[in-house]
Amino acid sequence: MSLYKRNDSRFYWVTDIKIGNVFKKAHSTKTENEFQAQEYLAKLRNQMFEQSRLGIKPSRSWQEAVERFLLETQHKASQVSDIYHLKWLDTFLRNAQLNDINRAMLDKLTLARRADKVKNSTINRMLEVINAILRKAVNEWDWLDKAPKVFMLPKTKSRIRWITLDEAEKLISACPPHLAAMVVFSLETGLRKRNVLDLEWSQVDLSRKMAWIHADQAKSRKAIAVPLTDIAIKVIQAQIGKHPTKIFTYRGKPVADSNNSAFETAKQKAGIKNFRWHDLRHTWASWHMQAGTPLHVLKELGGWADIKMVMIYAHLSVEHLTSYVDKASSIRAVNVVKGYDLATA
Repeated sequence: MSLYKRNDSRFYWVTDIKIGNVFKKAHSTKTENEFQAQEYLAKLRNQMFEQSRLGIKPSRSWQEAVERFLLETQHKASQVSDIYHLKWLDTFLRNAQLNDINRAMLDKLTLARRADKVKNSTINRMLEVINAILRKAVNEWDWLDKAPKVFMLPKTKSRIRWITLDEAEKLISACPPHLAAMVVFSLETGLRKRNVLDLEWSQVDLSRKMAWIHADQAKSRKAIAVPLTDIAIKVIQAQIGKHPTKIFTYRGKPVADSNNSAFETAKQKAGIKNFRWHDLRHTWASWHMQAGTPLHVLKELGGWADIKMVMIYAHLSVEHLTSYVDKASSIRAVNVVKGYDLATA
């Protein structure tokens, strides 16, 4: 008898089944209807026969794929973001099989996400997670023979938000002391919020004017050496004795999140709008570019894995173009504007 009832379940269950070299452990049919349970068993036996005799790949569920994907990518710094998108997708794909995911379903998911009024970049991140899972299912797990091509939405170009030195001073003055210390340190080092909040005394050597971010703390998963400015060192020295492990604290306890109501209040007092905590990092990078820091040096200082990430700041520095502009201008002065007194222009 392949179907049976358990005392602890209202559903019909399937016993262990083996057909050829394909084995399925006992599991629930998830139905209380005996006829539907018999249909499920017949379909299961047919699938197992096809897998055993015809070499057809077994059908794998989206849930199986998600579990394996999360297990294999738990080392990624971006897994928190992946989980956020996977939770949203669960409503639509919870009971889906991998081979059910086709072009039409991807379009449906895109439309549903658009209805949430989110940016194209957010939708693209969701699609990237789906694409990563499908690619693994085809290329690494051998669960699928092929997968649908995932098309990304056009990206909207947004300007880099940064503030001037005067605005930064107003913001710092408006912050409570513990928050002001983190703002100053962020502007001096360009570290990401989580790296600042999690910074420990064991990661700092004041005598060498250095701090370091461990590989498992960095977004690029590569250790980052952080040269400390004199101002950054003064900020750290002011925290000595406040906590045995963490550097930045509030009332003797590590700060859980700096992007809070206190930061919002400080921005309002300083008259700064449309500015996130991460924009402190943009400000740091923008200041470096305006001061003439080469792109390859900024890449190392900021811990970016790809120079493309740094290129978004390139427009803020034009010193390397000046000689070419002056050269062209000199040619025009000789050949075009002879006899024209530039002083009278």
